[in-house]
Amino acid sequence: MPLRRIAPLSVAIMLFGTPIASAQSPGAAPPLAADSARSFDELRMRLKPGDTVWVVDAQGHEVKGKLHELSSTSLTMDSWGRKTFQAEAVRLVKQKKAHPFGRGALIGFGAGALIALALIAQEPDEASGVEPLILGGIGAGVGIGVAALIPRKEFVLYRAPGSSNPGSVSVAPVVAPRARGIALRFVF
Repeated sequence: MPLRRIAPLSVAIMLFGTPIASAQSPGAAPPLAADSARSFDELRMRLKPGDTVWVVDAQGHEVKGKLHELSSTSLTMDSWGRKTFQAEAVRLVKQKKAHPFGRGALIGFGAGALIALALIAQEPDEASGVEPLILGGIGAGVGIGVAALIPRKEFVLYRAPGSSNPGSVSVAPVVAPRARGIALRFVF
């Protein structure tokens, strides 16, 4: 089967056959871990120097940096220079999970290669044998693109006592063969 006949079909299947990730609205609070620390002493057991963290101060400013030192009364991090936050001035300390680019590339490569193999099985006389590699490469690119669209997960490691969770609103597109719309999720 010539590549020019199968490539557009397989790319369309890979693009429209992928799940659509929901996006969390900007400024929405990340989910609170059931076992998040309630003091810097508890937080010291969860973090080590060099960990990347995001600190939200009492004014709502978020600062990303590498943890330098954590005591029971203060947190020091390297973020364009050393910054020290006193415990009473910190509202949240959180970490974000990295994007799964490698997994997205692997899943995309596998999907593209499987589509090529299925099409080759239908017309084996016209296959050259490189179609799985070509469509696998296209699928890997699509997989990386989909992984980039998935928002990173945030985990609250510390929430200051007395600070409230302002809630969140999530919006996600719904696309199905016979339905289109949006899905809304409110958390209070």
